[in-house]
Amino acid sequence: MSNGIFRYGVSACAILMFSCACFADSVCILSNKDHENFDVTIGSIQKSIQQAKPGINVITIDPTQSPPPSDASLLIPLGTTMTSWAKINRPDLPIVFGLVLNPEQSGLLNSTNGSVEVTGVSLDIPIQTKIDRIQGILPNVKTIGILVSSGKKSIVSETTRRELQALGYTVIEEPTAGPQDVPRKLQEIAGRIDLLWMIPDANVYNIQTVRYLIPFCVKSRLPVMALSRSYTEAGALLAVSWDFNDLGDQIAAMAIKVLNGAKTSDLPVESPKTALLLLNKRTADRIGVASSAPPDGVEIVQR
Repeated sequence: MSNGIFRYGVSACAILMFSCACFADSVCILSNKDHENFDVTIGSIQKSIQQAKPGINVITIDPTQSPPPSDASLLIPLGTTMTSWAKINRPDLPIVFGLVLNPEQSGLLNSTNGSVEVTGVSLDIPIQTKIDRIQGILPNVKTIGILVSSGKKSIVSETTRRELQALGYTVIEEPTAGPQDVPRKLQEIAGRIDLLWMIPDANVYNIQTVRYLIPFCVKSRLPVMALSRSYTEAGALLAVSWDFNDLGDQIAAMAIKVLNGAKTSDLPVESPKTALLLLNKRTADRIGVASSAPPDGVEIVQR
């Protein structure tokens, strides 16, 4: 009799646990990218949330293929496209985005219907952080050049210029009438600057311009502060980039605050807490910088 009661009790507990699992709230990571960096970020988000909130189901979906489930309590869209989708299609849910560059300029922080509130972790590494990371490699830089679109100036170019000037640098902005104008503008500006600072602007940079820019700057012994790892691997001197595992942890920490009752409107957008300095050693040797041992925390790119 006691064994029967015991078996019944175990079975009841198992059913109860199964029921709770089936009806637990879900956190939906929205992603349509098949890329290693996204995979690392997603894995980190899932691990951090499940450790902090064991009863929460964390799933990853492409909402253009399969909509979020009805029990979703929070959306974590990765990238600009997914964040825009979440704002338009699920304004009823709190949104914590990640892997978004320039969310303000992209319009993602604007309310689309007067009530949608979003927050998250952007990919925008502060200028001060970038300068702090590169000074050990380029201590003598005084004049920085930026190629900007000759049309309407972007928030990014204005912010970059203003913050670099506030740090004591002379900034030369060279208006550029599109990617086809980059070679001519580079030739005009190269002799007047100590560092070329790339900013994200499709009206200035594309694959073709970068293929010209990097060999030209190496030949001219002009350091390039690139946008990301791919540019550094292609031959740019250096870049301050992201640790995607740490980004996942940071996004998850913000999501956990929302799950615990915080309002997204009360959580300001955060910048990455970790900034990696990438240095192309071959380029450094060719243009004559960083001849001494690089500072701690520098990842050497050998390509």
